Amino acid sequence: MTSKSIVLISDAHVASGAPNEAEFKAMLENIAHTDFDLLFLGDIMDLWIAKDGYEDDLHRWFVAWCRREKEHRSIIYVEGNHEFFVVDRYDGDIGTVRKTRYQNDMLVAEHGHNILGRTIGFNRLFIAFCKSRFANFVLKIVPFGQKLVLWLKKSFGSNGRTLFNGLPDDILCSWANTVSAETACKNVFIGHFHSFREFDLPNGGKFRILPAWKIDQKVVLYEPDSHRAYLCDWRELSST
Repeated sequence: MTSKSIVLISDAHVASGAPNEAEFKAMLENIAHTDFDLLFLGDIMDLWIAKDGYEDDLHRWFVAWCRREKEHRSIIYVEGNHEFFVVDRYDGDIGTVRKTRYQNDMLVAEHGHNILGRTIGFNRLFIAFCKSRFANFVLKIVPFGQKLVLWLKKSFGSNGRTLFNGLPDDILCSWANTVSAETACKNVFIGHFHSFREFDLPNGGKFRILPAWKIDQKVVLYEPDSHRAYLCDWRELSST
């Protein structure tokens, strides 16, 4: 990643045919006319299983967009808890893809669902299964795999939100303080918790929780030179 300003996007939960699909595509085409680098911080798709037979037109459009734009900007993609096998299939193809964490000398970025292993119940089983090698094998051979995935997606979506948003800030900050100390990075970013918050780190840096793009189409613009981050509507990016 270069020293250019970075647009961070998290929790878009976009899906083919959903009301937010057109706006998501418009945002990316707007970014294509800027000089910003781009960091996708997980759950960009409402569900993305990066296997033959499980990707739809929206996934293919997004992959094509990233392939085109990685020639003009750095693109980082960190998997969330709604994305599976993206790193196996697309790392290096659509940019840099990471399963859990992206880190450089400026920042550490994770989706956030792994903090304290608080993903429980059905969602924990679903995530563990879908990210396993066994699932990789099963999804290749079962004739009804797509119908199974659609059923799991419906169940996953209806049970997933209330488990995460109540994790106390002091627990999140304790995690961020540890990560910052271990990595010597002064900028820690996560998504997953759907509301923008900013906290001071003991080393003088900042811990930031990104908003959910799905809710109000907000992104974060980070300036590496000043270490400042700004919450803004994506429509403001071309003039920021």
